[in-house]
Amino acid sequence: MKSMLLSLALALACAAPALAQPAATPPRTINITADSASGWVPDEALQAAAEQAATRYFAARDSGRHADAFAMLTESNRALQTFDEYRAESDALRDSTGVMTARVFTQTTWTKDSPRAPEPGVYAAIDFTSRYAKADRECGYVILFQSPAGGAFRVMREERIVLDNETAASIVREKSQLELATMWRQLSAHCPNYRPISP
Repeated sequence: MKSMLLSLALALACAAPALAQPAATPPRTINITADSASGWVPDEALQAAAEQAATRYFAARDSGRHADAFAMLTESNRALQTFDEYRAESDALRDSTGVMTARVFTQTTWTKDSPRAPEPGVYAAIDFTSRYAKADRECGYVILFQSPAGGAFRVMREERIVLDNETAASIVREKSQLELATMWRQLSAHCPNYRPISP
């Protein structure tokens, strides 16, 4: 009996390390455009820096800190609009959507030193989905740029598609729920990585 118990204890002791092994970490998914610099791959630190920059930008814009958000735009982006225009657009968006309640970054696509880009450097296109107090549906992307010298990412371009709840309710009232679903499906088709956020 002692021999059997000893054998069982030894078997369990030998098996324990195998059972205690942590699950394998899934490989990192990295999306890089075909025209990016050959062999270049963004590291985890660069990914984190881009996501942190996008988070800071949205936090400033969502909370009405227009000067902080505008300061994060690239010079070429600021040249397309005055600060007053930017502030008016941001305020109009906040009036129609209310407070942001959730935002998810769904995918990042990278490019470095592309011959098709406006200038050399690193570009991170971050797709996102958002929900607001008065808008259940938003999708879009923000393109961040880092100069060849490095430094902070800046916002080169931003595209958003929003359908606020008041407009959605009027579509259902005047047409149908099916019409609303069809309309949003067509609009969100411009956001290939759109994923709805549950309430």
